[in-house]
Amino acid sequence: MVRSRIESLCLDRTIANGDVTWGANLVAAMHRLLRTPQREPPDQLRMNETWSAAHDAYHEALVSACDSPWLLRLRRLLYAQSERYRRLSVPLSESARDIDREHQDLVDSVLGRDVRRAQLLMRQHLDRTTQVLLRQSWASAA
Repeated sequence: MVRSRIESLCLDRTIANGDVTWGANLVAAMHRLLRTPQREPPDQLRMNETWSAAHDAYHEALVSACDSPWLLRLRRLLYAQSERYRRLSVPLSESARDIDREHQDLVDSVLGRDVRRAQLLMRQHLDRTTQVLLRQSWASAA
């Protein structure tokens, strides 16, 4: 919940401040992310480290025009803490989640300067990973 709120604040500030260079960097980060396989080709249960780096760069690019160093610091800390859970969710994910579509929709809403939609999409994006982990936790406890 805290990460979602901090991300929302960063998105609000980014959308207010983003310029052409920021937009071009975001499009480049998205391009790299889309063209990098999420899982290791020989072991589909393992996260591809190159994809993880591209994913990190993408999320950084999304909010890089935020004018608050403290918000960005908090966002980065929360991102790093949640990263371990995201990595755990990869082999557990049973759904046909279209993560590329989630990322593209975020880019479209941010570049389209639609703050409310970008915040909603980010919240949903983060919640989906949480739900994968919670479903597994409940299944294990049963």
